[in-house]
Parts: sequence; C-alpha cells; structure tokens
Amino acid sequence: RYCWQHLKEREKMVKDLIQFREDHPIFRLNDYIDINSRTNILETSDRIIAYQLLDQKQTYTIIFNANEQEKTVVLPMKTDYQIFVDGLFVSNQTPLETLTGAESVTVNPLTAMVLVNASENPVEATKPPVLNPWLTTILVVVGIGLVYVGYKIIKRKK
Repeated sequence: RYCWQHLKEREKMVKDLIQFREDHPIFRLNDYIDINSRTNILETSDRIIAYQLLDQKQTYTIIFNANEQEKTVVLPMKTDYQIFVDGLFVSNQTPLETLTGAESVTVNPLTAMVLVNASENPVEATKPPVLNPWLTTILVVVGIGLVYVGYKIIKRKK
C-alpha cells in the first residue's frame, strides 16, 4: 500500500527546489567556463559529494550524502552558515537553521544540503583558482589515458 502523504511531501520539495533555483541565478550557470570558474570541489569520497558555488555576493556549499547513514562533512572554513535545503525541507527566504562558527555539518542519509556562507565577504575567503579550460581538458584526457593503460596492464597480467 502506497503512502500518498509521502508523495505530497516529495512534490512540495521538488516545487520548492525549483523555486530556490529560480531565486538564485548561481544555480542556472550554463557554460563550461562560467561553471569551472565558480565551482570549488570540496570532497568526493565515501559516497559524499561536496562543492561550492561562488557568486559576487555569497558562497553556496552543496553536499550530497549517498550513504544509508548520516555523515559528518568538514566545511571549508570555520564561519557562520545558513541552511536553506536540508533533505525534504527547502526554504527560499528564511534559513531553516543557522550554524554559528561551524567547522563541520552532519548530513542525513540519502539527502542533500545547501548552506550559504553568512560571513561578510565569503567569496574572497573561499574563491578557488581558475583553471584554464584547455589545461583542464588536457589533464582529464591524460587521466583517462593513464586509467586505460593501467587497465590494459592489469588485464594482460591475468
């Protein structure tokens, strides 16, 4: 038997996320150079993906937890963060919660979280270096080539 209340909660969450995306242009970047220059990867391990999006006014930290248990993620800097998305809960105007002097955050299982840096000038404090798109492409191609060569060597040894 299906719980229709669950469906209503998910429907509301999706609508709220769409509205959040419309309210924050940083979530609508559409070209490689813009995305690359405004994204800072924080963590991609143990089924956790965490990254930052930087705009002129604020720094957004986005965390996905694909684990079946909660995980604690270290934040890029000790400061105040406002939580706007936490699992099924989305707020477009008023933060769901404010973390004061936070160094880490606990993310519920199988959910995402969006935090906004609440300090005075977060962009300057966390802005990543901008990689040349050609250099990034070359590094990716070389990395793929090394993985392929390693695969061939392992396969030959079998």
